[in-house]
Order: sequence, then C-alpha cells, then structure tokens
Amino acid sequence: MTNEFEEEPKGVVVSMEEEAFAGYLYTIWFPYTRENVRKIREGMFFAVKNFQSDDIRQIFGILEAVSVLPQHYALGSSKEVERAFPGFFLEAAKSCRQDWEQDEPVEQTTLIKVQAISTGLQVAFEGGRSGSPKPEENYPMIGEEAHILSESFTNRIVNQGLESPAIQTIAPCNLILNPAVQIHLSIEDMLRTHFGIFGFTGAGKSNIMSTLLHHLITQENSTIKIVLMDLMSEYTGLLVDVIDRFDESYIVVFGEDSLPGGEPTLEYLTGDSTQEDAAIASIQRTLLLPKELIIHRNLYGPKIRNILRDRKIRVYDEGDVLTYSRVREAVRSQIQGNLGNARGPIRSWVDANLSGEVGSSLTPERITELIEELNRFLDSGSIPESFLSERQSETQQTTFGILEGEGDTPTLGRSHRTVNLSDTARGAIISMRGTFQGFLNNTQEERPREMLISFDQIYSLLNSKDSSSLIIFQCNRDDELRERTSLIVNRFFDLRRRIGLIDPTVLFVFDEADEFIPGRPPSNNQSYGFSLGAVRNIARRGRKFGLGLTIASQRVAYLDTSILAQPHTYLLSKMPRKYDRDTLADAFGITEDMMRKTLKFTKGQWLLMSYDATGLTNVPIPVSFPNANDRIIEYLRNSA
Repeated sequence: MTNEFEEEPKGVVVSMEEEAFAGYLYTIWFPYTRENVRKIREGMFFAVKNFQSDDIRQIFGILEAVSVLPQHYALGSSKEVERAFPGFFLEAAKSCRQDWEQDEPVEQTTLIKVQAISTGLQVAFEGGRSGSPKPEENYPMIGEEAHILSESFTNRIVNQGLESPAIQTIAPCNLILNPAVQIHLSIEDMLRTHFGIFGFTGAGKSNIMSTLLHHLITQENSTIKIVLMDLMSEYTGLLVDVIDRFDESYIVVFGEDSLPGGEPTLEYLTGDSTQEDAAIASIQRTLLLPKELIIHRNLYGPKIRNILRDRKIRVYDEGDVLTYSRVREAVRSQIQGNLGNARGPIRSWVDANLSGEVGSSLTPERITELIEELNRFLDSGSIPESFLSERQSETQQTTFGILEGEGDTPTLGRSHRTVNLSDTARGAIISMRGTFQGFLNNTQEERPREMLISFDQIYSLLNSKDSSSLIIFQCNRDDELRERTSLIVNRFFDLRRRIGLIDPTVLFVFDEADEFIPGRPPSNNQSYGFSLGAVRNIARRGRKFGLGLTIASQRVAYLDTSILAQPHTYLLSKMPRKYDRDTLADAFGITEDMMRKTLKFTKGQWLLMSYDATGLTNVPIPVSFPNANDRIIEYLRNSA
C-alpha cells in the first residue's frame, strides 16, 4: 500500500455522528506540527479501514476533509474563553505560544482536528494490491488510522469511472491542494443533465465560463453546439479565440442598431469596404473587457478584422419583422431632457401604441401611421394629455361608451385636454420620428445575404454533425433579447421533438440568468414570462432531445427555484449573502458549513459537485481553474 498512501502523517478516527446532508461526519485527530498544519487541508482525501476488513482483504473507506483546525486543549473551548478572567487567559495563551512552534509532535495538548465526510467509495487491498474503487458497503472504524492518499491514488479516486477512452471528457481544472491532479468531467453527462455556475461579483463567473466553453468546443473527436445568450455583450472579448478559429462561430445581433461598432460596422457589412478600418476601430474601442485585458485592447484589431472579413457578425433575419418590444425600447430612448408637462403624455403615447403582445410585430404601414401622427403633434404644437392602449380603450368603451375627443369628433383612447410642446419636447418627438423612419427604411432596404442569418440557417448549423459551433446572441435591448431567444429556443425544441433528433448535443447558455429566469418576474414585462417558459422547457425535457442547459448568476435567491433544482453539476464560489447560500443549500443538499468554506476561496477557486459528470458522486471537490485571460492574451500575441 506504499504507492497509495503517504507515509506520514497518520491520524486516528475518534468519533462518528449523523449529519443531515452528508450522512455521517467523522472526526479525525492528527498530531500537531507546523509542517502538518501546512500539509493537511480541506479537500484532502483519507483512507480508513472499515468493518468489512478481515485477515485476507483489507477494505478502506475513502473520506474527504471538510474542516481542518489546529487546537490547543489547554486553552479550552471558545465558550470557556468568554467566561475566563482575561488576565489569566492572556498569560495562558502566551505560554502556549511555544507549543505552536514545535516541529515534532511532543506536546499532547496540541493536535489538528479534522472533520471528514464519506465519498461513498471503498477500496479493497489483497496481497498488497489495490482493486478498483467500489460503492461503500460499510462504515470506517472508530480508532483506526486515517491515511492520506498519495497523488496517484487521489487521481484514481476523483476520476474513477472516467478513465475509459469510450467516455469523452474534458479536464478544465485541478485540485486546489494538488495541482498535479486534473479533474475530468464527462461531456455527455455534464451537458445533458445541465450545469450551473454560481458566485458573487468578482468571483470570476465569466472567466470560468470562457474556460469551460473553450474546453468543450475545442475537444477533439467531439461535435458540440453552443448557443450563448450574452446579455452584457462581454463574450466577444472572452471567446475571441474560438470565434476567430472556428468557421461555424457567429455573433448574432437582434436589430442593426445592436451591431458591435455601430454605424461603421453596418456600412461595412452592407458593402462599403472603405469602412473596414473604422469598423474595426469602433468595435475594438467599445469591447467590454475585464481589467486584465483592457491593457491588451490594441491586440484585438487583427482578430476583429478576421471576424469581419469572414462575415461572422450577422443580423438575425426574420423576414423584416419588427417586434413591438424592439421598437418600443428604441423610441423610449429618445424621450430625454427637460420635457416639462409633455413628458407624461409622450410616454403615454408610446405605451399606448407600442404595447403589443410578446412576439407580435409592427407592419411598415403601421409605422407610417405613427410617423404621420407625430407630424400632426408637431404641426399643432401640442399633444393630448393622455392615451389609452387598444385593450384599455375597448374596456373603457364597453363600460362608459366612446371617450370624448377634441371638438365635436370623438376619438377612441385619447384625452380631450392637450399639453403644449416646448422646444425640448418638439426635439424629442422629432428624434422619435427619426427612429421610426430608420426602422421603416431598414424594412424597405435590401441587405446583403452575407450579413444576415435566418432561423433556418441556425437550425441547420446546430444540427450539422460536421464540426462544433458557437452562436452568441446579443442585443442592446434586454426585453428583445429575452423575447427573440425564447422564440428561437422553443422553435428549435419543437422541431427536434417532432423528428426525434438527439444528436449533436446543443448547449443553451444563459449568463446573468436572473435576467432570464427570475423567481418573481415583473408583472408589467411579458418578456420575462416568455424566457422563463423557454428555459423551463429545456430544463425539464431538453435532455430527451440532446439539449443541455447552463445557467450562471450571482443573484441565486432571485432565480426560479424549479429551474435552479435541475442542474446535476454545479460550481460554487463566494456567496457572502446568507439567503443566497441558503437557497443553494436547499436546491443542492449542501451543508451551510460547506457553503461557508467558499468564502475563503480566491479567484479561480470553486467548489465542484456533480451527480453524474465527476468520478465522485455528489461529493464537494475544491478545484482551481486557470485564468481565461492568460489564454486570450497568449492567443492575441502568438496566433498569426
């Protein structure tokens, strides 16, 4: 057993007690030395003989340390300290200081107290040779020695069952305590049973997402399709190497006004090659980058040039469809400045005319009518005091009859009182009219096919088994991003379901998931309900048709709990707010003690747990991920 266990130190199991989530909690005492304190850490694995051992076969249960604490028993417990006379206690503490300096375990008043949980595995040794890890069948014995696993044996334990070449895995992270041990994840189990990433601001969710997606899409002999809902438009910079290298990688925007780089990019994509440098400079200047990459912004230029020339930035084409939410948000953005008494009426007019059902669209004829009405306000120099939407008008008409209009002509849904337009209010209406006119011009203008991408093209791309693909959806308007992506997800699911297609695997990634699947969606915004329905569909039924789900969020307590409970693999980092930790503990069956451990993590350190994708089933594994920014910098500097 010399290859499986470390020679020293050895501990002794002194107690065993039931624990609500972990089953049993074992207390192990190790002799205290300064070297042992540095060596024994949370996340370490131990082997302890269990009750099945006999003279022929020695069977060891495998435990994992969840708490490590040096203790000096001459000082008593924390409660005893609070009751002690401070003067006596301070002197006692000073006299104990020399005991902490010992390099050999001489004084019995000091020890290292370790609390450990079972990994659910046991290993049998016969004739000095170890067998394969098996499910645990009995308990480790109180009073037996606890042996620290060697590096090679730790690797066998944490990756057991994943060694077969038939199982496709990625190894994106390492054990925090032993960087030489890579943690493998089964690709199929990770994707089809969904996974989540949860950590507070600054924990590095986007960084780890970049690393995971890069590993998945660059995996050899595997075809994986990834669809990323990029609410903050930050993944162009974090996945530039994937977008640049892979032919089937696209940044897809909803609406030309959401194009990275703005007007220069639009002009270049519509055929004006003289705008190439201006488009590159504009995209490069406006890239949303983490601090480490900001100083390398100038290196993005050549890659952006490749992406533009390869037509990897596309506008989603629904056949010139303009959704109400898209137009509403664009027009609302023009209501700026000190509009005086006209602000309320102008907003009321927008809400009344642009509050269509989710997924419904405006026709060019209707846009023309709205432009003409704005012209009438400008000509008269005034605007009605208030407006009602079509639905409100129908209710009002049924209840009270037709509303009174100006003069002798009754007008449905409009107040008879008017408000004069100041110069600033006139300017806002002129800007609104210009926005409408821009949408109208776009519906009437022929665009090059190379700058557009339709649902049929996306559907074909995601079902092709030729190579892996990445599609990043972006939009300046959150409502429209929720609405459009939900329609695409639902339509894709329905088509796969109808023909019973299960390959290739498609992963739908929702970053900033609280903006897509809130537990309490706003009642005045239909787009949240739409995205909730789409994500629930994938979470509950997607695995039948090869559709996986990833959710990432820092605001766990705001998420829909039915969806939050679906991922079988999850990564957890710092969660300072107790209600977030409680939500995760309830959803995943994690103890509060385990959740508190994450507060000590530094950037790149996460707690990995999985029911399916790792070698250890539902056992917390403290892991460390590489910094994705280093990968990006190396690619920007070295690739041709």
